[in-house]
Amino acid sequence: MASPDFNLISSVIVGISSGLAVATINLLNTFLSNRNQRLVEKEKWLRDNLQEIYRNCIVNLSEFIEIDQGALERKEKLKQVKSWLSLILIYYPDSNSEESKLLRKKFDNLDLRRQEKMYDELRDLIIEIASSDSRIK
Repeated sequence: MASPDFNLISSVIVGISSGLAVATINLLNTFLSNRNQRLVEKEKWLRDNLQEIYRNCIVNLSEFIEIDQGALERKEKLKQVKSWLSLILIYYPDSNSEESKLLRKKFDNLDLRRQEKMYDELRDLIIEIASSDSRIK
């Protein structure tokens, strides 16, 4: 028969082990919960910012198309268009895709000359890219 001291020591060891196991599980759950929350917040931040980038690019490009060629504001609006397009290119998920290459080519051809067809095509391409971007859905 086991002595009372042995039973007491065994009970203490089992209690401490159980407490450590529960504490470890709680820490792990907290870590995973915090990690998942950070991922959700990061995805939301990216989605919100991408929506803003696409929207502002399309709006500025549409406004640029409507400005007369000789207008002073045309140059400033083109700078805004290029800024928003640059952000689209930076955040584009696949820089080797055909869409990305086409977007980069059109970006390189942006200038103050009135090329309404090219700008319309660029706007349509941005709309197509935005509508197919799974990160903003």
